[in-house]
Amino acid sequence: MSTRGERLLLLAAVAAASCRVSLPEDGLYSCSTDSDCGGDGYQCIFGARPAPFCCREEPEVCDGRDNDCNGVADEMPPERCYEGTPGTEGVGPCKAGTRACVDGALAACDGQVLPKEEVCDAVDDNCDGALDDASCPVGTVCRNGKCIAGVVETVCNDKKDDDNDYAIDCDDLDCANKSCGTGCLCRAQEPAEVACSDSQDNDADGKVDCADQDCDGATCGGGCACRGLSRTEANCRDGADNDGDGPVDCVDPDCLDKACRPAPETFRCTSPGACACGGVTSPPPESACGNATDDDCDGFADCADAECEGDSCGGGCLCKNKQATEKIDACGDLIDNDGDTFTDCADSLDCPDNTACQYLDQNNQLQPGNCKPSKKCQ
Repeated sequence: MSTRGERLLLLAAVAAASCRVSLPEDGLYSCSTDSDCGGDGYQCIFGARPAPFCCREEPEVCDGRDNDCNGVADEMPPERCYEGTPGTEGVGPCKAGTRACVDGALAACDGQVLPKEEVCDAVDDNCDGALDDASCPVGTVCRNGKCIAGVVETVCNDKKDDDNDYAIDCDDLDCANKSCGTGCLCRAQEPAEVACSDSQDNDADGKVDCADQDCDGATCGGGCACRGLSRTEANCRDGADNDGDGPVDCVDPDCLDKACRPAPETFRCTSPGACACGGVTSPPPESACGNATDDDCDGFADCADAECEGDSCGGGCLCKNKQATEKIDACGDLIDNDGDTFTDCADSLDCPDNTACQYLDQNNQLQPGNCKPSKKCQ
């Protein structure tokens, strides 16, 4: 039978083992109640593991940790991924893949099919929407996925079947992306308007410039873009009426919510025709460096704004090198002052070894210490 002294020593050991002093990001500590976990959002979780443990519940991310406190790290479905040229996904064989979380990091994109050099194989290899728009050797032509001998159509606006393949001009696959005259290009076996500011019906479909659907999204001159079969203002900060409708820059309805200053682009055209940022035409200088707001509309908020260098970004937080950092004299307040998810000594960049700190002893009392290489205060 154990003596009373032995029992007291055992109780003290158990209390010390379950008391959370300073929880590293990847630590796992047993507990009986929330008070064992030292606050700061940590709670005693029951049922997720064989024994209750201290955890601060957060959305699950791929970092090797059990962020949502369900007992399983990185429990998340693979995410969709595609690394090809924008506009090629879903065209021809090109398709997206998935990226799984492996050992705390996102793995390579698996299963995706990316564009490659076009060859004559009856496949849209480069995923541009045009089948076999590839070059064959001189004297041959691509037909049904093979380069065969034959004369190639080279003049695509003479209304003749020059290569005797029963296809004339743009209807002949030889003419894909070739000129069919001034301001005209063969696309999808049809003449298409490509000069959208010359007042000419270049593809002979009865529609001129922006009134032609072929011109949608194309330029119709400096600072002008074809949108919805009309000329629209595209540059709202040059003091010119680029689309020829009378109003200039922000006064033109086309400019609503578009950038109206060269830099930064936080200034946008508002409905009254003014150029403003957040409804203010002349914002004041950055004054609050910890409110997550770009107060002076220069494109940089809080510590990222050079005006905040050396200023406070909140309790125990200091702007340094355009980043929020833990103040050296706040490395023992048990708070993540700079919002980088690391608290006190665990934030080793801002609270290096031997920095003065505080920790909770087994009686939940604050004790002085120093940051150690283990990123703990002892």
